[in-house]
Amino acid sequence: MWGQIRSGVQSHGRCEARAGAKSVVPPRITLFISIIKNVSQDKKASEALVTACRKLLETLELVPKVVSVFKKSKTFDKTKTRLEAAVFPSSLLFLSECVDL
Repeated sequence: MWGQIRSGVQSHGRCEARAGAKSVVPPRITLFISIIKNVSQDKKASEALVTACRKLLETLELVPKVVSVFKKSKTFDKTKTRLEAAVFPSSLLFLSECVDL
């Protein structure tokens, strides 16, 4: 998962190399998909949350309509990292269930 966060720099390089010829999946989408996969396999997740994750994984074109920002931030405690997510209002319940997990 953390390797995907570092892929943002690599993704930027690939975008520059393509010079706008092709669109590239933003790193926030790739990272959010990775989180959704992990949640869908978590034994502590409710059946409704697992079903919602699997449905989202089946239709990946919906992911950009769920999450608008997904990034990591530094904290004062160097041993911890904070994940920041901004979702559209229609997906707020989905995100809160993921966080409560």
